[in-house]
Amino acid sequence: MKTVMLLLLMGAVSAGQSIPAGGKWTYQAVQDKMTDGYWSVFTLRADDAIADGVQSGFPEIRITCSGRSWQDTVMHVPAIIESRFLVDAYVGTVTISVDGKQHEPLWEVDSSREAFFVDGFDYMHRGGGTKEILRSADFRVRFEAYPGRFLVTRFSPAGINREMLVKACGAKFAKVK
Repeated sequence: MKTVMLLLLMGAVSAGQSIPAGGKWTYQAVQDKMTDGYWSVFTLRADDAIADGVQSGFPEIRITCSGRSWQDTVMHVPAIIESRFLVDAYVGTVTISVDGKQHEPLWEVDSSREAFFVDGFDYMHRGGGTKEILRSADFRVRFEAYPGRFLVTRFSPAGINREMLVKACGAKFAKVK
């Protein structure tokens, strides 16, 4: 929070303004209208648009931090995600490819059914999915938009400014390589 406030006070960035954050990433300081606090948001837009027959657009991965602490990482998609109830949350059918290596994590789906919580459900420690993204040069996600209709989106996460990330989110991702 102090870092965000310092950047705002110095005029380096104004609330709501996006600035480059290395590679294809952008950084934005977002003010919480309820608390007047600030969130740091790092956004990575997909390389290509997707369409589910109703909506189309570019998916985005957003890393959100507050008070030098990582809060969550969410992948927003311009589609309605097919999900199923498992234990106490809705999860989506997802296959991810990290630099060509595939696996199938259980990503929790938010209530709008238009976003995945990247570190949800099956990671043994919070931040595992985010670390996978930050380590990769080629990150692809295949998910079910509705029964039998799968969409694939590709991201190029290499090049994020680690110094900016650590200042905004703390040391959690400092050693990710």
